[in-house]
Amino acid sequence: MTHLIASLPTRPSAILGSIGSFIKASELISIIGEEKFKDIHNFVHESLGMALVSGIVLCRVHADIIDSFATMDWHIHEKISNFKEGTVAIALNADEDITGGDLYYLRHDGPVKAQRSQGKGYAHSYNILNSVEDYKGTRYSLHVHVNR
Repeated sequence: MTHLIASLPTRPSAILGSIGSFIKASELISIIGEEKFKDIHNFVHESLGMALVSGIVLCRVHADIIDSFATMDWHIHEKISNFKEGTVAIALNADEDITGGDLYYLRHDGPVKAQRSQGKGYAHSYNILNSVEDYKGTRYSLHVHVNR
């Protein structure tokens, strides 16, 4: 999936005030339009099956100090009660607004890099080990969570 979110504001902070905010599908449609929403919906179902969407979240994660790097260590979501069974994460930042921050998945043959790029999305199930490499700046993303 590439560049489905091109119509979001250039600065996602304009619509996101906290670290993460749940939004309704109707709110997302009003931001990106029905056609792009359908593209995301289809991508979710093609990637994770016909699961029910349990939440749509706009996320903002940043380093504490402007000159430092942040990271998200290897993790899975399997042990968290009442948590989603799958996630689609879509990068919202303009590529020049962040350094690093690519997503990695751990497979049997080693880590696989999922290149971060504005509007690009990746899907993974709840039990896939994943991490985010060191990054500088603020990462904005849209997460669609599903339960089966």
